[in-house]
Amino acid sequence: MGLVLIWLLACGGAPTARMAACPAYPNCVSSTATDSVHAVAPFECSDPDEALRGLGAAVRRVDDFTAVLVEDDGYLHATFTTPMLRFVDDLELQVGDGVVHVRSASRLGYGDGGVNRARVESLRREWGPPTGR
Repeated sequence: MGLVLIWLLACGGAPTARMAACPAYPNCVSSTATDSVHAVAPFECSDPDEALRGLGAAVRRVDDFTAVLVEDDGYLHATFTTPMLRFVDDLELQVGDGVVHVRSASRLGYGDGGVNRARVESLRREWGPPTGR
């Protein structure tokens, strides 16, 4: 885990530089995925840096929020802990070209029961409509 975190912190550049691809199993959603199992829309906005700040505040209001691990240089990495079994999920936001990319993934298990997709859509509702952003 430590080596992966060092790699994540050291990478930069392209919108997906810090976000890994989703694994083959269905416990992850990502705005950079192209298949229907994993794909989710990015957060569209006119000012991605400002949107990331607003999304960071909204992340802290989503159910099961635990902590923000990294928040810098157009990137945010937060964790969520499920209430019943205490599974940890990771949510990442990365400023891209006119959008904020998102990835939400469970650390353990094959499936997630739709929790990560629901979390992203909850964040989308909490943040509000893209109009005027």
